[in-house]
Amino acid sequence: MRSTEQRPAGGSPGCGWNDRLLFGDDGYWTHWWNMMHDRPEGASPLAMDVVVADDGWFPSRDWVGEFDREIVDYVVTNRLMTGRAIVAPGGLDTPAGDVVQLVRSLGIEVRIFSSPTHYVVYDNEAAVLREAGSDGLEGHRLTRCGSTVGALRRLFSLQWSMGMPWHEAEKGSPDLLQLLGEGLTDAQVARAMNVSVRTVSRRVTELMRASGARSRFELGMRFARAELARATD
Repeated sequence: MRSTEQRPAGGSPGCGWNDRLLFGDDGYWTHWWNMMHDRPEGASPLAMDVVVADDGWFPSRDWVGEFDREIVDYVVTNRLMTGRAIVAPGGLDTPAGDVVQLVRSLGIEVRIFSSPTHYVVYDNEAAVLREAGSDGLEGHRLTRCGSTVGALRRLFSLQWSMGMPWHEAEKGSPDLLQLLGEGLTDAQVARAMNVSVRTVSRRVTELMRASGARSRFELGMRFARAELARATD
């Protein structure tokens, strides 16, 4: 993928004056690497609050397989990252789950929430937002505008509070969703999983909130469709 950079032309210094816009899939990772690599020696780990949009981009990729192994080893060995990540539902049993386990091994907390937006906040001082680029290429804008970064910090806090912890989603969620997709009631699911009805109801509520489903039926049908799509790939 090609990666080109644009800076705003003309105007006066202020928000947007120092923004950097990179195009292509590499643009996102170029911003990430620059933010990490430009830190002074001995600085604390780069704190990142990341939100991955629920648009099919996250669970469809083999992230660990695509990463440069040397860079991954360098980041992991030197513990250069910390922070939190919000990922889209549906990644538990996909290759994307591997990268979640990788970042969790670095101490990064992960929650599941269906977000329409994709962005990352670095050290509460800079942010990268995904936006439409030229020639149909996806763009990634790096900004240090205080009002923009502050708004994204507040949005992240709200989405984080509504997200479901990844480790909670791992606890039998595929089995629960499969049973819901088959049309079982909470009581029937509880008997099948040997847990209490209260536990099933709580987990269904958490999964609905995290996935954006409006009903338990929609939640079950989403899982059933995803399973069918994986089976026919």
